[in-house]
Amino acid sequence: MSNVLFLSPRWIDAAGVTASSEEGLLAVDHVQTSRPDQVWRATGATAEYIAWDFGEDVVVEALALVAHNLSTDATLRLRLATSEAGVTAAPGFDSGVVSAWPSSGKPDDPDWQSYFSLVLAANSTGYRYGRVDIADPTNADGYVQVGRLFVGPAFVPTVNVDLNPSLGLVSPDEAGRSAFGHAYGDNRGPAARVMSLPMSAIDEDEMGDELFELQRYCGLAKDFGFCLDPEADERFHRYSMQARFSSLTLFTAQPAWNENGNQVWQTILAIEEVL
Repeated sequence: MSNVLFLSPRWIDAAGVTASSEEGLLAVDHVQTSRPDQVWRATGATAEYIAWDFGEDVVVEALALVAHNLSTDATLRLRLATSEAGVTAAPGFDSGVVSAWPSSGKPDDPDWQSYFSLVLAANSTGYRYGRVDIADPTNADGYVQVGRLFVGPAFVPTVNVDLNPSLGLVSPDEAGRSAFGHAYGDNRGPAARVMSLPMSAIDEDEMGDELFELQRYCGLAKDFGFCLDPEADERFHRYSMQARFSSLTLFTAQPAWNENGNQVWQTILAIEEVL
């Protein structure tokens, strides 16, 4: 199991975004909102893209497309450059064409609500401009659509979450029993995943610069990308989500120091899926 990954929306939400095409009012800036049902939809599926201008150099280490309709054969390609023209003419970083899915392929869970595709970038250079190309010529819908985009620096803690994270569901449904003893239920939509993430040895710098800052920026309303195990195969979709904090938990200093001479901190993060 690889270490968890957090992907903040801070950079893409402030960027200027463009796309290869847009279907009616389903504009590309929809990928900058936390509403996964408010999608960008292209007019086709063979050669579509989303491009961005951060307005400044940003070290991109990961990209995630969420709440999309990509088929089993879909591919992605991430390119970064110091100029808009350079993104296609002479990119400083090029992931090459990669599958939108882990090595196990697209999951076949029935009625899965929100798919999550991740591209990792072995990159340490800041680039202002970038683009993700989407090719899905066998898509039965005849178009591609995406509900949320995350792209930017990724936070992967040096010491992973503890060995006992929790995974569950929270439902918006209402259910009960009438005064006459009849059970009733009101189906109000799909259940969302929730996770509890205990972390007992967070480096003090990583706590302050990364997790504390992510909570400070996102609060309870803003979303972020999360992968419990970015290298997972058939379980990847279950462990990855467009998330938000369900509570803002305290960080507690521990009477211990790591090999870098930094004090270690402890917390239990509580997150929930955005649907």
